[in-house]
Amino acid sequence: MNKDQEKSAVGIQNRRSNGGRTILPAILGAVAVVVLAVLVIALNQGEPVPPRPPKVPVPEIVNTTEVPASGTDWKLETLGLNMKWIEPGDFLMGSPEDEAGRKDNESAHQVTLTRGYWLAVFEIRHRDWEKFRDATGYQSEAERQTLGYGTWVFDAEKAEILQSPSANWTNIHALGPDHPVQALSWNDVMAFCEWLTTTEREAGRLNESQKYTLPTEAQWEFACRERGKVLTPFYFGATLESHQANFNGHQPYGTERRGEFLNKTLEVGSYPPNALGIYDMHGNTFEWCRDGYQPHDSSAVTDPEGDPESDRRIYKGGSWLDVGIYCRAAFRGNTIPTDRSDHLGARIALIQE
Repeated sequence: MNKDQEKSAVGIQNRRSNGGRTILPAILGAVAVVVLAVLVIALNQGEPVPPRPPKVPVPEIVNTTEVPASGTDWKLETLGLNMKWIEPGDFLMGSPEDEAGRKDNESAHQVTLTRGYWLAVFEIRHRDWEKFRDATGYQSEAERQTLGYGTWVFDAEKAEILQSPSANWTNIHALGPDHPVQALSWNDVMAFCEWLTTTEREAGRLNESQKYTLPTEAQWEFACRERGKVLTPFYFGATLESHQANFNGHQPYGTERRGEFLNKTLEVGSYPPNALGIYDMHGNTFEWCRDGYQPHDSSAVTDPEGDPESDRRIYKGGSWLDVGIYCRAAFRGNTIPTDRSDHLGARIALIQE
């Protein structure tokens, strides 16, 4: 296997069974065994994880200008997708040294973003990608089997990520139009953004200085942290359980309460958004960022865009497959731009140059 066929560096943990069992005296009987088992579970896990809250409708955005205007939200008409305006500002990016699960490349540092931008409230959905495919005939790198295979997929029986020769966005999990599209390479998503930009400009809904693209890592984390107001690992606090995001709830974060592992994506917007109205920034699928990967240090930076010479790209947010530590706002995955997997998707941004 050559270096371009390496797996994306996502956190797949070996799950261990609780193992062992107590041999009770026969006189206790079967009923007593069941009662004791329930008591042991209760002592080890405490209260059960609450159920996922019901999905609520997303407020509609009505455009009041011909092209996007700073300070106001925008509806991307081609996709029927809401774009939230993110005011510029300062924030602390990365993680503190005492954050559980912290990686060496997450050094905390001050970041200043001098230009506002728009960020999609949802990850790219199957319905969005189908419009792109139907309009252009585009085939993803997984469909074309660049690198000699389709995509990396999780084999639940073997608890491994394996190369599939034929898996791609059309056949993974056989999910519906509002599920996030998977198995997209960075190159695929950038082609999608170029099509969106051209389509919206031709329709008179973008000016020449505006374009659709991927968010930078700093833009992604700034929005996830609600413009810097959130310093905890997640926009809802310091713990992560399965009622808050779609991830491997067997290994939560900051708590011992094991929850669900659904082993698939859910429809976008299945969990409450952050205070900016943006959904699923923890879990469901990892999300590509525009940046070339580079290490972080403690130096303050302004409008960072990564290393333009890097041959690797950033992804953020965790996925349906990953355990809690990989869903933290500060986690920084990176891989080659041709890579793709069944737990890697994207969210688009609209920027003004």
